Amino acid sequence: MLSRESPRRRRIGKIATLALVAGAISPVLGSWSAGSAVGSTPQTITFGPLAARTLNQAALVVTASASSGLVVVFSTTTPAVCTAGGTNGATISPSTPGVCTVQADQAGNATFNAAAPVQQSFNVSKGSQTITFGPLSDRTLIQSAFVVSATASTGYAVSFSATTPAVCSSSGTHGSTITSFAVGHLHRQSRPGR
Repeated sequence: MLSRESPRRRRIGKIATLALVAGAISPVLGSWSAGSAVGSTPQTITFGPLAARTLNQAALVVTASASSGLVVVFSTTTPAVCTAGGTNGATISPSTPGVCTVQADQAGNATFNAAAPVQQSFNVSKGSQTITFGPLSDRTLIQSAFVVSATASTGYAVSFSATTPAVCSSSGTHGSTITSFAVGHLHRQSRPGR
């Protein structure tokens, strides 16, 4: 005569099952691990547009957020135009005119899938600058050569040239030494260097 025992239930992880064998109820034990979870949660990145910049502006710090709340990491896909550095690559430094493309990534974790990368691009152009160069006094031929000076708003060195070579010449550091050798009107020209 078959005997029936009260089913016993034991747990390993999260799964416990019962089976009927030869009229007796006996436990069939299973196991469970976190790796057997049914898929991970998706996430998205919000990364807004970036404004155009000039080379004489400071480096740009970008921000983005992931719907998971996890940290977003940045990189550039145009390293010849701009580079990413600083914390999580969020400091973008343009280095030459062109189009800078910044990519935002979030790799995910045990709960969230990796987010689809999001890219934003902006134009990088040369900056404008001005030169401050005051008037020059009249001079005689018997006076020695003289040195001129000027400043650029960017702080770059200013170079000089004489546009009246029949009257005077420029030489020395950045062409700042002016020598007169004929009577006439000296016309000076300055240009910023880098």
